[in-house]
Amino acid sequence: MTRALKWLLGCCIAIAASIGVVAVAFVWLLYTSSGLRFALDRGVAMMHGQFAYAGASGTLAGEARVMGLRYRDDSGDVLRIRDAVIDLRPRALLRKRLHVRKARIDGIALALAPSKPSSQSPGFSLKPPLTIALDDALLTHIVVSKDGKPAFSADSLAIAGLWSDRRLVIRKLALRAPAGSADLSGTLAIARGYRGRGTATIDWTQDDTRYTGTLASQSDGKTARLTATLAAPARIDLIASVSLTKGSAWTLNLGVPEFDARALPLLPASLKTLALDLRGAGGAHGGRLTGSVTANGATLLLDPAQFRYNGKTLTLDPLRLRSPRFPGSATATGAVHLDAKPVTFTLDAKWEGVRLPADLAGQALATHGDVHLEGSPERYAITGALAAGPPGRLSNLSVDLAGTPQEIDLHALKLVQKNGGLDASGTIGLQPRITWKLDAVAERFDPGAVLAGWDGALDFALATQGTLTPQGPEATLKLDKTGGTLRGRNLAGSKADLKLAPGNLLDGSLLLVSGNSRVQVNGKSGKQTDATVGLDIASLGDWLPHASGKLQGQFTIKGAWPKLAIAGQLRGRSLSEASRRIDGLQLTASIPNIAQPGGDLDLALHGVHVSGLDFDEVELKGSGNAASHHLRLNARGKQLSAALALQGSWQAGAKRWTGTLRDVEVAPQGMPSWHQQQPGAVAWQNGALTVSQVCLAAGMPRLCLSGNRDAKGTIIAKYDLAQLPLQLLATLASGAQPLQASGEISGAGQLSIGVGGALNGNADLAVSAGNIVYTSNPGQPLLAWSSLGVKATATGTSQHVRLQGALGDGGHIEGDIAASGANHALQGTIDADLRSLAFLEALSPELANVQGTLAGSLQLSGTLASPQFQGRIQTHGFSAELPRAGLKLHDGLFAVDGDAQGRLAITGQIASG
Repeated sequence: MTRALKWLLGCCIAIAASIGVVAVAFVWLLYTSSGLRFALDRGVAMMHGQFAYAGASGTLAGEARVMGLRYRDDSGDVLRIRDAVIDLRPRALLRKRLHVRKARIDGIALALAPSKPSSQSPGFSLKPPLTIALDDALLTHIVVSKDGKPAFSADSLAIAGLWSDRRLVIRKLALRAPAGSADLSGTLAIARGYRGRGTATIDWTQDDTRYTGTLASQSDGKTARLTATLAAPARIDLIASVSLTKGSAWTLNLGVPEFDARALPLLPASLKTLALDLRGAGGAHGGRLTGSVTANGATLLLDPAQFRYNGKTLTLDPLRLRSPRFPGSATATGAVHLDAKPVTFTLDAKWEGVRLPADLAGQALATHGDVHLEGSPERYAITGALAAGPPGRLSNLSVDLAGTPQEIDLHALKLVQKNGGLDASGTIGLQPRITWKLDAVAERFDPGAVLAGWDGALDFALATQGTLTPQGPEATLKLDKTGGTLRGRNLAGSKADLKLAPGNLLDGSLLLVSGNSRVQVNGKSGKQTDATVGLDIASLGDWLPHASGKLQGQFTIKGAWPKLAIAGQLRGRSLSEASRRIDGLQLTASIPNIAQPGGDLDLALHGVHVSGLDFDEVELKGSGNAASHHLRLNARGKQLSAALALQGSWQAGAKRWTGTLRDVEVAPQGMPSWHQQQPGAVAWQNGALTVSQVCLAAGMPRLCLSGNRDAKGTIIAKYDLAQLPLQLLATLASGAQPLQASGEISGAGQLSIGVGGALNGNADLAVSAGNIVYTSNPGQPLLAWSSLGVKATATGTSQHVRLQGALGDGGHIEGDIAASGANHALQGTIDADLRSLAFLEALSPELANVQGTLAGSLQLSGTLASPQFQGRIQTHGFSAELPRAGLKLHDGLFAVDGDAQGRLAITGQIASG
């Protein structure tokens, strides 16, 4: 054998030996328990303490079991797994594919750390780093917490599917949790070349609001079609399609019938009702949306919202808004640069010719403006100018501010009006604490240009700065150079120089002047609060529209927060606001600690008129300490008198208040008095209130009430009524001409109202045969009946009310109305045959000697927010007298019709003379 041949043979042997060693090592790594532990230990070493495990068994190529797994990432999030059994296909990793044949993972605890702002955050991407295939995965006992507080928990999650940068295929999904469930039947596929048809259902409760809905998917491998329906707490319908071929063409239809916005707790409290009707189409590089958004009855039209996307920048060009109800339009253009680090954006908004009606803005308002926003989430700036105010009295506002997550710097806020204006500047700190430093100067500033009924010409200089600390605010306030008028009242003399220290320690003085009225506050510096409040109100009208009356008082506030002691006196005369009136008021109070019940209270009201009831005297007296205190109310009036006593006790350790309600008495004029049959228990703790059954009786007539409210706001109330004389209600409702009524009311019910407004329960009332007459004319009934009754049931999003009345003259009135679903879809009928309209005299003191009949029916459909009517109810032979006007009306014909569009239309004609 030559030397070269020997050298070649040696090399081959060495290579073979090396391959053999590698093969043996590879086999050892994949097919032995020690190889599994070696791989895990290398991971522990490489992760420098971020990854750890307690034990392991099995093999990488087969079934591997890892116990006590712990992983902590750079952001502080911590994942713990009690036990994990995983069967992988290692060879799939060579194709950048993680293929899990079987996984059983138990005891998953994920603790999310508080969020930290980062300008270099890469953000979340739907594109996984490699293809993930799950054949059979089951996760059990899952808990997620954020900032140490529970955020999510589940009993089990079973899932099977495929996830890559181009495909999403879910073949199995079953989630079980204390909050609800989610299930998938069939296959949900969004992937080119994959056919699938599946339906996912969800039933979930979050913050006492139940969400139920379905998501259906159908794919032929070229186009995926999605249909999503949320049934509760509001009806939301979404139909979308996505092309799985090049271009990714898509369409979208979103419909949300008008619903009560309280049903969705995430919406702002100022939003009462909401409806959406949106349509869109586009592709991978942009799209267009049109439709309408209706909030609180005001509709805005998207005309259109158009956007483009080139892979780096999302451009809005344009978004146009207008309303079919009032003139004017708004246009917005802008761009979001997604490739920038950090992400940057620009937005320009312009509106012109907008005139808001009085029912939307409190008064007719005209406005136009132009605002520019640019920057990034870490640093942004807003500049612009706008004008708003009643037509012909517009105020011009210019704004220039810059902001960061830590601070907002208001360079200038300038309001220019015809005869004056307002200038403001300053800073507002957001992190790590709330701070502020603001200066404002007004010269003949007119708030009425924006707030209806608050016309004026104000002069003042205001300066304030402060910090919110854990112990309370630390702030200063200075107000001087005050003058001018507001609502016709002179404000000259108003001033303030106050310092507020942590613990709510007040030092300095405040004087507010309006007309001939004054409010004065004085505080002395020290380790505890020592302040006085003085009221010298010549007329409540100096401070509140539509109010009048004189009010004088003096109070002292002393002690360490929150255990403040308040004592003082208040006197009032001829107080009124709208239709409410109090001829005289006297209050004496001495409360040693506002943090708990106790002290002395003496309130006396004279000549009280409220809600149609007149009381000569109302007295409220209270005294005692936290451990034992009592309150007694006595009211003596023309229609009725009433009294009650409440004894209570505060347990500071348990933060619980318990009380006993006793001696309740209601005495209607000319009728037997109602007396409480047994004491009732009342308890309050951590926002939860419970009132045990309280029963009042006047011989055979009896009324029982009970209720409770839990800490989250759900209310449950019960009532049981037996033989309540209708005369009691007639006594309370009598006007200038006293009414006399016969018949008795009985019924029972239990109703619950959830935090989101969901109503459940049932209620019924029945009235025995009787009539209503004027006391001065008992022989001529205004209304007579042989039976009247109403029954109501409610089950979450469905309500049903049924009314039946058989009248004494052979006529009737009947109604059967149901509202169902999150959007309260209506269905029902109203049928009436009234052979006398004399009862209208009791509803309006302006009518007398009413004659005529009314008959017909209406069918209801649509929704509670937008009802639709069909049918007709009309009068025949209507006539009446208007004694005060000296008129006699005759030959009246009035009709209530459902028109062709389903709206309710009232038409009619009448003659006089």
